[in-house]
Amino acid sequence: MKTTEGAWVPFAVRIGIGAFYGGAHNIAYQIGKNQGWSWRSFRRGVYAGAVGYKYLKPIQIFAKSALAPATMGGSLVAGRVMTKYVQPRLESLKSQYPQYFRR
Repeated sequence: MKTTEGAWVPFAVRIGIGAFYGGAHNIAYQIGKNQGWSWRSFRRGVYAGAVGYKYLKPIQIFAKSALAPATMGGSLVAGRVMTKYVQPRLESLKSQYPQYFRR
């Protein structure tokens, strides 16, 4: 009979690494947005990272980890672009067409 003791450890490690990198990317994104801190956004980043890393093979995790500084820089730039270009245009659309943006 084959035992399964400890079979969950690699799975838990992958989820933990993914959650860490998801949180780190979200921190970079929020710094790029240059607005107040959002725990909701941080939670979503951690969750997305954990789910995204859940089924990766070790070599894929190593490759993503090696590229993490560059991709965090991309998250920082994405936050800047969102604050400078996307949000002002969205706000002008909301004021111009309020009937399409009701809650």
